[in-house]
Amino acid sequence: MKRLRAVVACGLVGVGLALAGTSGAATPTSDETGRTVKAETIQALTRGGYVIVVRHATTEFGEVDMYPLDLANASAQRTLSDLGRLEARGLGKALKAAGVPVGRVYASALRRAAETAEYLGFESWATSVDLAEDAAAAPEEVARRADVLRHLMAIAPAPGTNNIIVAHKPNIIRVLGEAMASILPVEMIIVQPLPGGRMRVVDRLTKEDWRAAVCAASCGF
Repeated sequence: MKRLRAVVACGLVGVGLALAGTSGAATPTSDETGRTVKAETIQALTRGGYVIVVRHATTEFGEVDMYPLDLANASAQRTLSDLGRLEARGLGKALKAAGVPVGRVYASALRRAAETAEYLGFESWATSVDLAEDAAAAPEEVARRADVLRHLMAIAPAPGTNNIIVAHKPNIIRVLGEAMASILPVEMIIVQPLPGGRMRVVDRLTKEDWRAAVCAASCGF
């Protein structure tokens, strides 16, 4: 909460920007640099009740996964670059600086996602092969993993907290559709779980949104 007040000191006026087609969407405004400020969404996160789906951070250029995947062999998997580690650390700092309470943190068992979860800097996180991307998997397995991700997105977090899921772009697209094809490293999809195992996408937040709304100079992002 204290950090959000710094938005005013940074000369920013924030409102939420919901995705097209989402009910109750707010009218976006921009700061003097033309960047849309999403402080209303961040303010909502401070109250808890959301699932934050994060694409893993930037990986080393030119690296590829070796197939068949061996999750026990980290050297055969793509890793975070120096930029990616900075991105993940910065996102964790920004969430804490904004007073966003975090409950459970889940991540794909692939190294790049597990590293992202680690560098976010929260107390603990759990990894699962069920969240992992596998380009060589059978269609039935690909669909099953998408169902696991969809199920986790629809689970309400403990009261007053938000859950985080560190996932992969292809898996996110399978659950939320082609609109997510433009998702960037460490971009967040804010999902609100609803009764009956349903959910709705509330917003998308990039690292640039955090820079604008939470003053990067004070949180190192």
